[in-house]
Amino acid sequence: MPFSPLEHRHTDSHADFAWGAAAVLALGAWLAWRTPAGMGLEMGAGVAAGLVAWSPLEYALHRFVLHRLPLFRGWHLEHHRQPTALVCAPTVVGAALIGLVVCLPAIALLGPWLGGAVTLGVLLGYLAYALTHHALHHGTPGSEWLQRRKYWHAKHHHLAHGCCFGITSGFWDRVFRTASHKDSPKVPATTENIPVVRRGG
Repeated sequence: MPFSPLEHRHTDSHADFAWGAAAVLALGAWLAWRTPAGMGLEMGAGVAAGLVAWSPLEYALHRFVLHRLPLFRGWHLEHHRQPTALVCAPTVVGAALIGLVVCLPAIALLGPWLGGAVTLGVLLGYLAYALTHHALHHGTPGSEWLQRRKYWHAKHHHLAHGCCFGITSGFWDRVFRTASHKDSPKVPATTENIPVVRRGG
């Protein structure tokens, strides 16, 4: 299949993870160095809140942005057509979204320290999501948790893209009743080039 303009080379894909890790380390180091004394507990709570907030954000972005907004939907459909290709939005787009949707509002509402802490938590969640999603398509699951996530994500690819939007968790799919597709057949043992192990979500 010809190379898509949205398809990353292996070196580009690794660079994305490197940039994500660098952003986490840089922001964490800056906050550790510059945060006023006595705010350690608040900052830890801010990071934890950002990490927790990533979970519904991951679900909403996948379901409503990647599958419904025309520009992003086109990009994401390429991923569904070529599940083992390194197709994804350019790094600058992801960085801009986190900056506009998370960082600026958090700083405006909470100030630079707590806003920065919340942003750090979201970045940690995003990095965990990116690494998990890459492992689901390109890795061999070495843990029961990853096997469950791989099966869950295979359902998303196989069942008309109408269910299982969570990557790192199935919690929000259960809350919003998108954990299954009523008219869908069973997922075969190998689906969309995503080999799976039959386990629960």
